[in-house]
Amino acid sequence: MKAPSPEKPNTAEELKRLKDFQRRSVDAVFQRMYLDANPTRRFLVADEVGLGKTLIARGVITRTIEHLWDTVLRIDVVYLCSNSDIARQNVGRLTPRGIEGVSLASRITLLPLAAQGLKDRRVNIIALTPGTSLDLKGNLGLKLERALLLHMLLTHWQLDFTGACRLFAGNASLQRFRSQVHNFASEEMLDEVQVIGWQEDLFKFLPLAEALRSV
Repeated sequence: MKAPSPEKPNTAEELKRLKDFQRRSVDAVFQRMYLDANPTRRFLVADEVGLGKTLIARGVITRTIEHLWDTVLRIDVVYLCSNSDIARQNVGRLTPRGIEGVSLASRITLLPLAAQGLKDRRVNIIALTPGTSLDLKGNLGLKLERALLLHMLLTHWQLDFTGACRLFAGNASLQRFRSQVHNFASEEMLDEVQVIGWQEDLFKFLPLAEALRSV
């Protein structure tokens, strides 16, 4: 089901909540990133702790949504945070009133499971945490990640289901892992564009495909 279209944020109302120096910071960032003849793609706000950097970020997000509203069909704001607890706490504080924030404060490898929902929304505030999303440290990762990966590989690389499950199950129960892979085929709605793009990238790893087929 499609999410209801949000109303355009009330920028004046949002900025009214800020202190004067915070509004000046919002204006400076927005000017430099969107209005200058030679805009920048990056801007660092380096205030002391407790001076409202999160509120400044919310103001910039509000102004950016207003700026892009009539020209961009879907607006995605990605928030990178040091850990998932802070991400869950701040994603709501970063989201202007009337906009539904979507926190993906877990693992970027599971993004295909959530991307379908993102497509149905006018605005997304997405929180990602590098500590859990990008740093694998040589581990097997989550069982859900491996099941999703195998589901996307099975038909594309024509793998033997039983042999591939034994390999990808890792330290998980083989029976439960097989069931989880089957669930993706029957229950989960994956973002097809993302899956197809990912499968096209796999052509770089054809020797790996041959190795997996021999399992």
